[in-house]
Amino acid sequence: MESLKALFNSGGYAVPGAVDQRPLSITGPDGAAERILGSQRKLQILTLSRSVTIFSLPGPAIPDPLPRLQRELRCMALLGAGFLLVLAAVLSAATHGPFTLRWLPAALVCWSFVIWQCNRRLHKNRQSVDGGLQPTLGVANLVTLMRGLLIAATAGFLFLSNKLPAWTLFIPAAFYTLAALGDLLDGYLARRRQQTTQLGSELDTALDALGLLIAPLLAVLHGRLYASYLLVSVAYYLFQSGLYWRRRQGKPVYPLPPSTLRRQLAGFQMGLVAAALWPPLPGELTRPVGFLFMLPLLFGFWRDWLSVSGRLPATPEVVS
Repeated sequence: MESLKALFNSGGYAVPGAVDQRPLSITGPDGAAERILGSQRKLQILTLSRSVTIFSLPGPAIPDPLPRLQRELRCMALLGAGFLLVLAAVLSAATHGPFTLRWLPAALVCWSFVIWQCNRRLHKNRQSVDGGLQPTLGVANLVTLMRGLLIAATAGFLFLSNKLPAWTLFIPAAFYTLAALGDLLDGYLARRRQQTTQLGSELDTALDALGLLIAPLLAVLHGRLYASYLLVSVAYYLFQSGLYWRRRQGKPVYPLPPSTLRRQLAGFQMGLVAAALWPPLPGELTRPVGFLFMLPLLFGFWRDWLSVSGRLPATPEVVS
């Protein structure tokens, strides 16, 4: 019985592909059938008339990375909830205030929202649209989640009375300042470690908007910003709602033109709100400055809406 090599070299054979884990078809003049047991795989060669078909046992299946990502996110959710529980106990003991009854539920609800925002985007943990799903969240996304945890800790102060000691106002100011600085860190780590993903980009934007909803509301409650500044807080959500409405109506949605100014304006707002929360700065200063800072951001949202709605020249995107 001829060996496999001799069978291939006997002439007249056409091999359309390499011998691997997939079935291949080989044509030749022989009508022989042969079983060959290789060192790494079992091949069965069946020849009927002038056709030879090679079958191989399927290789091991590649595991789906999504369950691993979900387990990692659940672990982060539990660790974050544990951190908030410990922090509530410490703050309650230090101030004799209602941190456990009022602060903790609000912080946990906000933290749950952060985890939900990440979970619904786990399938986008890819470096490109056609790229493979990354098996871990990566350091940059973990830093982004830590920013979300700090924003959740800030949210708890929305439901506390103003009768707490004055020094407690430094706590949310510190939390949100760290969250704002973390916005610089996660982007730097993603670029430095080549871990930029669609998940990271969208989650970063969602948490920026969440922070600019919670921190300004807290600043308004304490007289640090005018109530009109809350237009900044709702601008992102109104913009996203408008995009959703256009798509539901079957209207075209156009991509935003590249702009570094858009990102810079958002960074300025986070810096301003973080500064406004610190008690040493007088409200007489932070309120008018906040009003002036919000105007270019609101104008930017209006200009972006004109772009995505086609009122300014842009390239249309495919509406799904």
